[in-house]
Amino acid sequence: MRFTDLEKKYPQFLTDVQCGADCGRGWVPILDNLMGTLDVLQRKEGFTITVAQIKEKFGGLRFYIGAVPTEHYETVYTFIDEAEQLAYVTCEDCGEPGKTRQGGWIRTLCDECENRLQQRKKTADGLCESERDINAIIKKLMDEEKEDPMLYKSLIELKKKIKEIYEVHSMVGG
Repeated sequence: MRFTDLEKKYPQFLTDVQCGADCGRGWVPILDNLMGTLDVLQRKEGFTITVAQIKEKFGGLRFYIGAVPTEHYETVYTFIDEAEQLAYVTCEDCGEPGKTRQGGWIRTLCDECENRLQQRKKTADGLCESERDINAIIKKLMDEEKEDPMLYKSLIELKKKIKEIYEVHSMVGG
């Protein structure tokens, strides 16, 4: 199940979210359970829960809602707190048991997903070194080929394209 599946299953919660709603695929079952529970409660008790934001922050799930009637406040926030606590021991990428990991961005990951992330970071670091080498070659060619406007223009376009490629890789890698 993906987050987009939750949007279809719980439009009453996710249609008008003011500050955004997203999380890793591994936490989708936690949210599915939470929203299912909250939906039953609000229908049974005759009130409406408005979701303001769903996100990952400091390796944990955050589920922010609007005002809740006083008589339901404790029950609603108990369900939310339980879901948020469960996320701290659930890999946000795959849903397997995980733990909070440090290292730049704080994330909750299982060992396998953490290893995969570290491998992507190493690949991105290697790409950065390659990008410097490629840019040095292009710069040298540009310095030598200023007399040929078409070739010079092509080198500028090539440099822009390489920069775009490396920006995409750096987003994936870290």
